[in-house]
Amino acid sequence: MNIIQQTSTQLTFKNSNRQWLWGALFAVPFVTVGLGITLFSATVTTLECQRTKPSQINCQRTIIGLLGTETTPIPGQVTGASVVTASGVGVVLSTSKGSMPLTKHREFVLDQQRYIASNINAFIHEAQQPSFKIQQDDRWQGWLTGANFFMPGLAIIGVSLAIPIYVLCDFDKSSGLLTLEKRYRLFNTEAIDQYKLADTQQAQISQLPISNRPPIYAVTLTLISTKPISLSPPTRDRQECQTMVNTINRFLQLREV
Repeated sequence: MNIIQQTSTQLTFKNSNRQWLWGALFAVPFVTVGLGITLFSATVTTLECQRTKPSQINCQRTIIGLLGTETTPIPGQVTGASVVTASGVGVVLSTSKGSMPLTKHREFVLDQQRYIASNINAFIHEAQQPSFKIQQDDRWQGWLTGANFFMPGLAIIGVSLAIPIYVLCDFDKSSGLLTLEKRYRLFNTEAIDQYKLADTQQAQISQLPISNRPPIYAVTLTLISTKPISLSPPTRDRQECQTMVNTINRFLQLREV
């Protein structure tokens, strides 16, 4: 608490806090992971094969996603396809030069992957079929998986930006008013409210209903005509809150807690 002015008729103080910054920093990994998953897994993978001879098949893989288009020739001869569920590998192509996953990202293995592997094997064994093309569309899965991280991160940022970066309180006995000014980081917005000093009942410490250790506190002022109002940003410093509460109650000649 930074007391700006304290006389017999006026008490003005300002509280600054960086809880919003720590909340925003805490959200960064969630947003980063969510964006990474979306960028790398929200893709459409296309496998195209041409049969140049009954026993010779040339294939290429094309991946289209938010990062662009990537076309990769499949090395060697494709001899079969299988589905690997461990670690979310998905469809794996067996070739004369080893094995190669159809996609470059991990995924939930569903019936789609088994259907794709079955169709690839059917083409390989059907010597009369000259060409083959099949797609695996993971866009919805990629967006939804990324959103599981991205959206909570945005929610945390939203809550953090709703915490005022400072609160200015001006108790003025001459006008009989409490002027409460709060500034927020979001769009640098400012909110100013006024309350009658005659309606004040008591300043007290409130513990925020957040499962957190150590607990987080705020100073609130109970009023007769409306619900309690917050006079400080959230803080872990209970002693600072107690000093602020005592100063306000003594100035307003209210019962101390």
